[in-house]
Amino acid sequence: MKKVILTAFALVLGVSLAMAQANKSDVNVVGDDNTTTVDQTGQNNSATVEQGDASTPGPAALPHNDNSADIDQMGDDNTAVTDQAGDWNIATQLQDGDRNSAFIQGQTTFGNTATSATQVHTQTQLGDDNLARANAQGGIDGNRGYQLQDGDDNSSILSQNGSNDADLRQVGDDNGIFVRQLGGNDAEIDQNGGGNEASTTSNGAGNSIDVNQDGNGNNVGSAPFDATPGGAANFGITQMGDDNSATVNQKGDANETTVTQLGDGNAYSDFMTGSMNDDNTITSMQDGNDNSTRYELQGSRNAITSSQLGDNNGIFINADGNGLAVPVGGSGSIDDNTIDLMQDGDNNTISGGLGDGSSFNDIDVNQDGTGNKVTSSSQWSQDGVLIGGDNNTMLINQTGENHMSTNRAVGNGNNITVNQNNGL
Repeated sequence: MKKVILTAFALVLGVSLAMAQANKSDVNVVGDDNTTTVDQTGQNNSATVEQGDASTPGPAALPHNDNSADIDQMGDDNTAVTDQAGDWNIATQLQDGDRNSAFIQGQTTFGNTATSATQVHTQTQLGDDNLARANAQGGIDGNRGYQLQDGDDNSSILSQNGSNDADLRQVGDDNGIFVRQLGGNDAEIDQNGGGNEASTTSNGAGNSIDVNQDGNGNNVGSAPFDATPGGAANFGITQMGDDNSATVNQKGDANETTVTQLGDGNAYSDFMTGSMNDDNTITSMQDGNDNSTRYELQGSRNAITSSQLGDNNGIFINADGNGLAVPVGGSGSIDDNTIDLMQDGDNNTISGGLGDGSSFNDIDVNQDGTGNKVTSSSQWSQDGVLIGGDNNTMLINQTGENHMSTNRAVGNGNNITVNQNNGL
C-alpha cells in the first residue's frame, strides 16, 4: 500500500513538473484603472494579456483607459503578448533568458484621430536570440516606446503613429533595429557592439532621428525620410569603429542631417532626390583612412559641409539628382546651393559635378596633404569637377605636394579659381 501511494505521488509530481515547464497564462480585462501582473519562471512559458476591446477600432471602440500590464518571464523559450485598446495605458515586458519573443499592440480609443491619448510601452530582453516588437497607434500627445536588448542576435521592431518618442538600445552582437514612425517623431537608437543594423523610416513634419553605433561592421539605412512641405526633420548618425555603412534618404524641406564616422573603411551615402528638396543642411565628418562619402542631390538653397581626416579617402557629388547613369551635366539642375568640401591627409580624391542648367552655386574645396586630387574616380569617369550652368563659383585650395586639379565649366558667367601651394 505504501508503494502504491509513493507511485501515485510520483505521478502527481511528474505532472506538476511538466506543467511547470509548459505554463500558459491568459488574462482578459475589460474596464478602467486595472492592473495586471504576470510572473513566470521556467521554460516554454506563454503569457497573453488583453486589456480593453480592440475588436471595433476607431471612435466606436469601448473606452478602457488607465490600464497597466506587466509581464516578467525568467527562463528560456518564452512568449509574451500584450494587447491594449484605450487611452493612457502602460505596458511593460521583461524577459531574461534565451530565444524569447515579446509583442505589444496598443491603440487609443479614438484610433488615429487627434486626441490627447498617450501610451507607454517598455520592453527589456536580457539574453540571446530575442525578438521584441511594438505597434502603437496614438494621438497628438503620442506614444512613448522604450526597448532594451542586452545579448546576441536580437531584433527590435517599433512602429508608431502619432506624436511619438522612441528610445531603442542594444548591447551585444548581430543586433537589428527597425523603426517606423508617422507624425512628429523623436527617435534615438543606440547600439554598442559589432555587426549591428539600424533602419528607420519617418513621414511627417518635425521628425528627429539620432543613431549612435559603437563597434565594427555597423550599418545604418533609412527608407525615404519624408518631411511635409514647410516642415522640418533632423537625422543624426554617429558610428565609431571600422567598416561601417550609413545611408540617408531625404525628401522635403528644411531637413538637417549630421553624420559622424570614426574609423577606417567607412562609407556614407546621402540621397536627396525628387521634388521639394530645398533649404536642407547636411554635415558629415569622417576621421580615418579609406573612407568614402557620396552625395546625390537635387534642390535649391541647400548647405553641404563634408570633412575627411585621413588618407585614401574620397568624396563624390552628383548634384543633379538624376543618378549616376546620366551623362556629364545631366538633365537636372540645382540652384543657390553652398557646398564646402575639406580633406586633410594624403592621396585623397574629390570628384563630381553640377547638372546642366545649375546656377548661382558656390563650391569650396580645400585639400591639405600630399598627392591629393580633384580628378576622376571610380564613381565619376570625367576629369575633376564639372560645372554645367551659369554664374557658378568654384574655389579650389590645395596645400602640399604632388597635387592635381582638373576641372571643366560649361555655361556662362562661371568662375573657377585654383590655388596650389607646396607648403614651403
